[in-house]
Amino acid sequence: GLAVVRVSGPIAGSIASRVGRKKPAANELLFSSFYTAKREVIDQGMMAFFAASHSYTGEDVIEIYPHSNPHIVHLLLDTICGYGARLAHPGEFSERAFLNGRQDLAQLESVADLIAANSEQAARNAVISLSGQFSRHIHSIVEAVISVRMYLEATLDFPDEELDIQEQVAWRDRLD
Repeated sequence: GLAVVRVSGPIAGSIASRVGRKKPAANELLFSSFYTAKREVIDQGMMAFFAASHSYTGEDVIEIYPHSNPHIVHLLLDTICGYGARLAHPGEFSERAFLNGRQDLAQLESVADLIAANSEQAARNAVISLSGQFSRHIHSIVEAVISVRMYLEATLDFPDEELDIQEQVAWRDRLD
């Protein structure tokens, strides 16, 4: 099997060039050997680069796919950390996505829900929320409430202005 090692941030591209001797083009999957700082081969596998505008975190991201042997992964992580990277804290990639405007708070919470899902339906619900569908629905409700509030405030501020029945029905429907 394959493991995945991800590096997110401004040094991701340089780490790819040092570990694999070549950084993949954006959104390209590249077969590569992986090297230690002493230029010893660690493993061979695939590597992908995602520019900040197309990555999960909103930062440059390199994904390295070595074989899943724990010794290989450990050596690869040691090498990458030697180049200035550090191990991420739990949830840090999602936090970076939130801070960089790639996800809203509801999507961020849905990542935790997806990880903790204990049924197929719970996982499906989390994926729907993660996709932003729930957030878009909530934002449309917020916009409608603001619109109704503006109407009500105008009605209170200008009580002498009469509205026809059709307009009153339209506002009532919108409130519903």
